Amino acid sequence: MDKHGLFVPVWPVDISRLGYWLRDRATLHGLQIDLDAARLLGERTEGNLLAADQELQKLALIHPQGTRLNVDGIAQGVEDSTRFDVFNLADACLKGETSRASRIVNGLRSEGVEAPIVLWALSRELRTLLSLHQHLDQGQSFEHACKSQNR
Repeated sequence: MDKHGLFVPVWPVDISRLGYWLRDRATLHGLQIDLDAARLLGERTEGNLLAADQELQKLALIHPQGTRLNVDGIAQGVEDSTRFDVFNLADACLKGETSRASRIVNGLRSEGVEAPIVLWALSRELRTLLSLHQHLDQGQSFEHACKSQNR
């Protein structure tokens, strides 16, 4: 890779700094948004920086340069473009992100995902965790326990 390629590290924006990043990004598009509006934008795009930037581009086309947008302006101009799947829900539950898990459940419900599919994904993760726990209790290494999951 050193001879024929280039490695460019791209670090994710820290979720606690996302609102500030989006506010600064809005400025590049000729918009001014307050911090609460930037946080709403981050929430509506589920932290997807590309989607958030595309929403800012769209807002810049709609509003004249220098327009100041507040929470209401973002709420009216930005659709909730988050798309969830049952695996996002399992991840949020495992991370203890209760408010995100609740948003995901509501999103899945509005998209018509049936309850058995949701239950399958959650029970699958619980079975995996239980199996890992059993392997660790038997004195196996974490690496071996993970390999035994056949994933």
